[in-house]
Amino acid sequence: MGNVRVACDERLRIVIPSEHAPVFEGSPEVVIGPAPNGRSLYLFPPPAWDGLVRRLREARAAGDPDAGPFVRLYTSLYRRERIQGSARRVSIHPELAALAGIQDAAVLVGSDDRLAVWSEPAWRERVSGVLADVLPLAEHSRWD
Repeated sequence: MGNVRVACDERLRIVIPSEHAPVFEGSPEVVIGPAPNGRSLYLFPPPAWDGLVRRLREARAAGDPDAGPFVRLYTSLYRRERIQGSARRVSIHPELAALAGIQDAAVLVGSDDRLAVWSEPAWRERVSGVLADVLPLAEHSRWD
């Protein structure tokens, strides 16, 4: 959980921060591709990605009409990338970086079994939207 700003080097590599490293423990690679929101990327450890694709294929075979587009997304637009060295660097393919608007920095957001990778402007917009959704509720909520 939580979010961390990371720099991208000249080869569009980012470092998986230590607070998010346990999700990728023991894995020599990651699986990276566009999130369904179309504005960020997902960075999965291979076992989590493999499990997700397996569940989606089973759902598609069982007739779930929503599973097919997700199977196509996760199997056609995702790439496996090696985790490089003890610094835990991961390359973002230029096409994926362009899709998410990532240039010289990114915001990594922990989300259970994966990381979301956002451009800084898109992340700021996302946070503003979340706060705007919560504000009217906070005025009369017991959760505030």
